[in-house]
Amino acid sequence: MTDVEHAVILMADDSGYLSAIIPQLEELKLKVSVTADADEFQKLYGGGSQLALIAVDGHLVDECSGREMFTSIKQCQEKTPVLWVSPRGTIAPNHLTDLPDAIIKSDETPQPELKLSVQRLLVDRFFPRILANAMKFSACEALSQSFKTEVKVDNSFVRAETTALSEISSVISFNGPGTTGSVVVSGSDTFFTNTSDKILPASRPQDPGEAAALAGEMCNTIVGKFKAFLVQNGLNVQISCPLTMRGDTTSLEYGTGGLSLVTRLTDETDSLFVELCLDMFDLAAIQPNVKQKIIEPGGLSFF
Repeated sequence: MTDVEHAVILMADDSGYLSAIIPQLEELKLKVSVTADADEFQKLYGGGSQLALIAVDGHLVDECSGREMFTSIKQCQEKTPVLWVSPRGTIAPNHLTDLPDAIIKSDETPQPELKLSVQRLLVDRFFPRILANAMKFSACEALSQSFKTEVKVDNSFVRAETTALSEISSVISFNGPGTTGSVVVSGSDTFFTNTSDKILPASRPQDPGEAAALAGEMCNTIVGKFKAFLVQNGLNVQISCPLTMRGDTTSLEYGTGGLSLVTRLTDETDSLFVELCLDMFDLAAIQPNVKQKIIEPGGLSFF
């Protein structure tokens, strides 16, 4: 296992509130270590390897011990997201300027919301935010400008499976100094057929391959915009031609098989999934292209 393929949890027993996230983490092929002993817990997060996630049931520690524990965690695991279950009436660890990445009240937060919080933390842990936002923006802009389809971002999540997310999938790989990966666009036959009706003449002859062809073109357009973002920010990448497949049970195996980031987009009819797979990415290679805005005489600048 690599350093970030391990999550550690401090909780009382396997039937506790945080037990709901153990299968969720295991489905992502993460090793999960659980303990109710504070000393053993410290050994788990203080071993030197950077972790994927740290979760603490704050009911097991008093307020003072909780502050000390959280300070110790951040000293050992600066980049690892921390989820903290806070007892009623407290914000734990209290009186600290640096707080856990997610504070959960077990008596107020249902388990589905807990799992969504874990997903958000893992998205940020494994995928640089600048890339995740660029992927969303590229997909939304491509659909709006080139395919007359307005979509909204439903949710984003990470996954480890290789099965296709929908009936038709198209994949394009990209590589260059500092980055290697793939983008997969998956949608139903209905989604692509409805999109075709928006951009093609109604009198066109029927073509059984039309939906698959549009999936490939949509993937190509989305990746083209994503590539433009990378190039503008210092990463000169090359992209392949789209490879399109049909079948709900299709298995798409590519790259190193690590976690991928899925963005689910929805329009008035159905969903489209845009999946980013990173085999390698050097965040230091990104050089944000921020143009200085010149203020004209008498102009105002708002920050």
